[in-house]
Amino acid sequence: LEGGIQAEWSNANVDISLKINFQNKIGHFHSLDLATGIDTEHEISLSDNEGWKSLNTILNTLLKG
Repeated sequence: LEGGIQAEWSNANVDISLKINFQNKIGHFHSLDLATGIDTEHEISLSDNEGWKSLNTILNTLLKG
């Protein structure tokens, strides 16, 4: 992860990581549901407020509980 930042969150149900590339303002999002083993990956554009709001909504939803 050169020139970017990585953040991680977890609770009893999920492990989440986000790698942010500041050059292209893209967040590479990864989550693993620990109960089901479902692995989810997608990219989030962080070039505007809508992308950051979307990330916040996703994190709040997954980390609830």
